Amino acid sequence: MYFLILTTIEAQKLLASLPEFNKIYSDCYNAYFPDQTEVFRKSEKKLSGIEKKYKSHMITALTKNGKFNMKKYYQLIPNLFPDYGVREMYVIFLFEDKKLIGGCNFSISMNGMDTTLTDLFVVKQFRGKGLAKFITKFVINHANEKAKHNSLNKILLEVDTNNIPAIKAYTACGFKTLVSFDNNKTKMEYSLKF
Repeated sequence: MYFLILTTIEAQKLLASLPEFNKIYSDCYNAYFPDQTEVFRKSEKKLSGIEKKYKSHMITALTKNGKFNMKKYYQLIPNLFPDYGVREMYVIFLFEDKKLIGGCNFSISMNGMDTTLTDLFVVKQFRGKGLAKFITKFVINHANEKAKHNSLNKILLEVDTNNIPAIKAYTACGFKTLVSFDNNKTKMEYSLKF
């Protein structure tokens, strides 16, 4: 197994140069987050300000068949960094035998003090093998390395409150629960050790 870390610009270039890779990643995203495209469509009219702009860009990233197009997404997302309070955003891919089996995004806030872990996924046939924990620990190690050279001090994430296996995995990696929201989300934090 090996990791590939890319900035969003590098991810966009990779997806543009390798159409089959774009398809694999888009298929993984659609399989792992099947409800997201419908959520973006339904919620667009109810949103305002930055969130509306963000969701509109997400909707633009949909193809005609309602599937998520990662190439389009990574072309659009850098334009939203200042609005969304993000200074840098990275994509992490996990491969086994040249096959994409998981990944996530993580971003560094404008204040440079915290990073956010999002969209962690593991391809269905590879779940239950500790890979989500493996990816999370990789992000922690990477953030700890970055913290040696800047003011990063924590990793934040939100997880569905009903997703007990994910909460247990994050807790086992050292995350602490901060708060559970009414929208069935739990916010968690990891304090970086540098």
